[in-house]
Amino acid sequence: ARYEWRLVAVYCDSASGMNAIQALLDRVMGLLGVVYAAEEAASSSTTAPQIKTYHTAAASDEPALIPGQQAVIFVDKVQVGVYGIVHPEVLAEYEVPYPASVLELNLEPFIKKQS
Repeated sequence: ARYEWRLVAVYCDSASGMNAIQALLDRVMGLLGVVYAAEEAASSSTTAPQIKTYHTAAASDEPALIPGQQAVIFVDKVQVGVYGIVHPEVLAEYEVPYPASVLELNLEPFIKKQS
């Protein structure tokens, strides 16, 4: 068996959407010391230490999420998660009456390995 540390968040509300879950992603990444790729390019210098960066791409194909309303999360070009809006059929299957957006993030790349 393999165990991984993961962060999962669900925002369920009539105002749920990509913006709310993106804001949470930005906050979590900030707490982990990871900056959005565009911010890193603007603040980098030749003497700065290596900065971890993240970006998202709308190439996700998670079946539980609405196509075109989901994105893959990359940190330093390695996929670490996905976020998006839950498909209405999935919500109906679990009798959830409101729209929901979700974030799943693998925390393993951020955990320092102890020897």
